[in-house]
Order: sequence, then C-alpha cells, then structure tokens
Amino acid sequence: MRYSFVLLLFFFLSFSLVFAQRTKIDSLHNQIRNYPAQDSVKVDMLIDLAYRYYQSYPDSTLFFAQKGLTLAERLKYKKGIGRAYNRIAIAYSVKGKYAEGLTFYFNSLKIAEQLGDEVGTASALNNIGYILRLQKQYKQSLDYTLQALAISQRNQNIGAMAVNLTNLGWLYSNIGDYQKALGFAARGMKMADAIEDNYHASISRHIVAKVYAKQERFDLALVHYQEGLKKAETAQIKQQIAFHLLGIGEIYFIKKQLNEAQLYLRKALEIAQEVKSPEIVQEASLALVNLHRSKGEYIKAFEYNDIFNIAKDSIFTLEQQTQINRLQYEFEVEKNRREIALLEKDNEYQKAKKELFLNWLYAALGLVFLVSILTFSLYRSRQKLWQANRLLAFQKTELEQKNAEIDEQNRSISLQSAQLQEMNKFKDKLFSIIAHDLRNPVVALKNTIDILEPEILHASELTFIKTELLKQFNSMDFTLTNLLEWARSQMKGETYLKENLNLHEIVENTIKLLLPLARLKEIAICNQIPVSTIVHADLNHVRFIIRNLLNNAIKFTDKQGSITIAVDKKDKQCVIAVKDTGIGMSKEEQNKLFAMSTNISTQGTEGEKGTGLGLILCKEFVEKNNGKIWVESEKGQGSTFYFTLPEVELSK
Repeated sequence: MRYSFVLLLFFFLSFSLVFAQRTKIDSLHNQIRNYPAQDSVKVDMLIDLAYRYYQSYPDSTLFFAQKGLTLAERLKYKKGIGRAYNRIAIAYSVKGKYAEGLTFYFNSLKIAEQLGDEVGTASALNNIGYILRLQKQYKQSLDYTLQALAISQRNQNIGAMAVNLTNLGWLYSNIGDYQKALGFAARGMKMADAIEDNYHASISRHIVAKVYAKQERFDLALVHYQEGLKKAETAQIKQQIAFHLLGIGEIYFIKKQLNEAQLYLRKALEIAQEVKSPEIVQEASLALVNLHRSKGEYIKAFEYNDIFNIAKDSIFTLEQQTQINRLQYEFEVEKNRREIALLEKDNEYQKAKKELFLNWLYAALGLVFLVSILTFSLYRSRQKLWQANRLLAFQKTELEQKNAEIDEQNRSISLQSAQLQEMNKFKDKLFSIIAHDLRNPVVALKNTIDILEPEILHASELTFIKTELLKQFNSMDFTLTNLLEWARSQMKGETYLKENLNLHEIVENTIKLLLPLARLKEIAICNQIPVSTIVHADLNHVRFIIRNLLNNAIKFTDKQGSITIAVDKKDKQCVIAVKDTGIGMSKEEQNKLFAMSTNISTQGTEGEKGTGLGLILCKEFVEKNNGKIWVESEKGQGSTFYFTLPEVELSK
C-alpha cells in the first residue's frame, strides 16, 4: 500500500511538471508572436523554443531551428547560425539520423572555432563524441569527449564539465570498464548537483546505479535509482524517468518484492511506450515476463512476451539500419578512394599519350602555338574579369562600411537631441522653481517682517507670526534641499554607496526632524517598523525618500490626523508603506505624480507649497536602489505610498 501511494504521488508530480513545461513553451510562443522585429533577438527566441521541444517532439525542434537558421543567415548573424546548427543536430540525433546529426554538429563546431567561442566548441565536441558512442566507435568517441573536457576545465565551466564527465561515465560503462565508469559518473554527479543540473545529475546516478547492480550491491543501486528518479522528475525528462523506474523495478524483483517490482515495471513500460523508446520497452517487458512467470501467471507473461518480441524486432531493425548506414559510409569512402586511384592512372595514361603525340606532331607546332595564344588570351580575360569582380566586391564592402558609419552618426545625433531636450526640460523646471516656489516664500517672508511692530502686537499674534515664519522657513529649506538633490542627480559622475542600514533608526530620526511641522497641525506619527529591519541601500537616498514621503503626508493631512509608517517583507524585499488620513487624490492625479513632463505643485491642507520635485527624485532614488514605488489613494480616504528596498536577512 505504501508503494502504491508513492507511485500515485509520482504520477501527480509528473503531471505537474509536464504542465509547467507546457506553460514555458506557451510563454515562448507568445513572446515570439508578440515580437515584431526580425532581428537577432528573434533568432535566439526561435532557437530557445526549438530546444524546449527536443525531448518530446524532435520534429518541432527541427522546424523552429530551421526557421531560426533561415533568419540568422539573412541577418548574417553567425553565432545564431552556429546555435541553429546545434539544435538541428540535436533533433536529428533524437530521431536516430546520426549521419545528419554529425554533419550539423561539425558545422556548428566550425563556426564556434571561427568565432573563438570555446563554450560552443566544447559543446560540439562533446555531442560528436556522444553520437560516436551510440555508433559504438568508442575510440573516436573518447578522443572527442576528452577534447571537450579539456576546454571545459580550462575555462572552469562547471556545467560543461558535468556533462563531459557524465558522457565519459556512459562511455566506460559501454566498454565494460566499471571502475572508470563509476569514477567519472561520480565526479559528474557531484558537479551537476553543485549547479542544480538535474538532467545530468539524473543520468550520472543511473550510470552509478547500473554499475552497482552489476556488482550485486543492490541496496546502493536502489538508493541511486531513487535519487536519480527525483532528479529526472525535476528535469521533466520522461526517458530518464522510465529508465529509473525500470531500474527500481528490477532491484525489487531481485529482492523478491514482487508487488513493488510490478508497480514500477508497469509504469516504466507505460512511459517508454509513450515516448517510443524501444530499448526501455524491451527491457521493461522482458522484466515483466520474468516477474509473471515467477508468480505462475503465464497468460500475463505471454502478453508481455509479445510486447517484448515487437520491441526486439524494432531494435533489430534500427540496429540493422545503423549498420547499413555505416556500411554505406564505408562504401562511399572506398568508392572515393578507387576514383582517386583511377584518376591517377588516367593522368599517367594521358602523360604517355602526350609523349607519343609529341613524337609525330612536331609538324603541328604552329597550330599548338596558336592554341596556346588563344588559351592565354582567354586566361587573361578571365583574370581581368576576376579582378573587376574583386574590385566591385571591395567597393561594395566600403559602401556598406560607410553606410554603417552614417547610421552610427545618425544614432549619435538622435541621442544628443534627446539629451538636449532633457536639458531644456531641466532648465524650464529650474526657472519655474526659482520664479515661483522659491520667490513666493521669500516675498511672503518679507511681507510678514514688514508688518512686525512688537509694541502693538499681542502675544497670541506674535505666536501666530512665529508659526507662519517657521512654515515659510521650512518650506524654503525643503524646496532648496529637493532642488539641490535634483540638480546633483542630473549631473554626470554622481556616486552613491549601498550598505546595510537600520530602517527603524532612519525613520525615527526623520520623524524627530519633521516633528515640529507635525505638532503645528496636531498630527500623530507612528513608527511601526521593527527595530531589527535591515535594508541594503544608499543612506542619503533612503533618508531623502523617507523625509519627502513624510513631509507630503503632513502637508496633505488635516489637523488632528495621523500618519503610520510600516513594513512588510516579501520575496527578499522590504515593502515600506507611508499611510496618512489626509485628503487623498484621484486616479488622474496619481498618474501624474512621478512624471517629469507634468508640473504638479498642489497646495497642502493649510496652503503649504511644493515643487513636485520630491516624488520624482523619490522614484529615481528608489530605482537606483533596485526598488519600486507606487501609490494607492482615493479622494477623501487618505493616501498610502509604497516603496521597496532589498532586505538583509539577519543570521540566526
């Protein structure tokens, strides 16, 4: 009953993984469909989609890889051409067309070497070795795979080394050198685990398990089969899932646990038939024949024996076809050799014939001389034509280079134009702030001072004037601070330093700074951020963001209102919320908040002024610290400003 539950759970997980894979493929299809440009990005999308299909639908791999190849050739995108060759080779290999697969792998290898792409070179060498191993050409397979491993080691490419070592494990397992097979597979397994390459981690465990089974170390074999099954499920490779289920079933059969063996063997057979793998079908059906025979269930044994014979005949046919392909290859080589030999003999015959003719054709020297002159003239004409074509090609290349230079100059001009427009916006905004947001508080301050006559003012009037002066000074100070920060952010060469910061302390210090303004309006400010909250950001940026958001909240909150600062943690990000009970804003106002192109300067609940710069800078500083900022608000319901900063997790 326990094993039935395990298998049921396995079926559910397999379905989930297949659904996830289908979702990834659908996502790529949507990206390609919605990407109108015919450029190198489109080529890479098509090639990535082709790779997604190769385990289950190699014909689809071939289709999308060829589409990518056609576009890459039109664009002269050489790296894309090489990658497309690689995917086409994979498709042919999965379909059993190894000669075609080798042809495209060699083409991929040639381009990778031309580009100096050692990763691509190692990949092509490894795959050539893989096909040669399937063709049982072990010596050549070993040579290519070792070349690939040497390049991967030189570049410290752990992923490629895991693949190379796994293939070497398979190779030595096929040869029968189980000690080396175990060593290479174990090394490949360790590296694949380190980089979470579940596909090759599964294959390496399969190799190790088979070696342990041959050595009759069945418990160790079972452990590695079970671990490999989990890796195969995660990688969504059905063929490997079937291999591991088959191995587990065989171990249970040896251990006389027949019911468990039957469950695993049947599932292995079912998946093998689904992916059309005659090798696994043959092994699984033969194991089920032996299992039912041992249980005395001869009718079922005969049924599985029929499946076994069909698979065996299919494998025989495939092996026969492979042998025919190999013989045909050897025949072509031999045919070419014989044609070369015949050509050499024909050359010798022509030489003897020429000597014979020279003995009796001296009288025709004039004719020969004339023919020579004509031949030379023809040669000279062809030489001139070749030179003219070469000159034309050179001029075409020069023209293309000049066009490219003109295009680059146009791009540079467009960039400068955009920069100039930004500078004009900067100038206009600066003059607007100086003319209105700085001048108005100064004028108000002057008018207030002009009417001061202490001898005729009551104490309450002096207190009121003091309060108004404090408001004007704070407004000017805040405007100047924002203006200076904005100007500095627009200058090239601005530097900032990210470090671990205690968010609670920064908020607390900012509240103390703005407390006089809040007291004037009897507004309560509550800091709900835990003292242990640590973020990774620039200190000046965070201070500026908190100060501006709190100042805005005070500005737009009525008397006796409240402001709350809180934090929530999600996906390694701190989501900070500054919530007020103020006047709120409409959707239209929200859409204009963070845009430089719009000039928002709204008065607060008691006529407080603003430049609109603060929120623009808040957005810029948040994004420079890898965060986002947004607002949620309704008219008359208050506003909540949210922004995110990277969280620093404290060690436990």
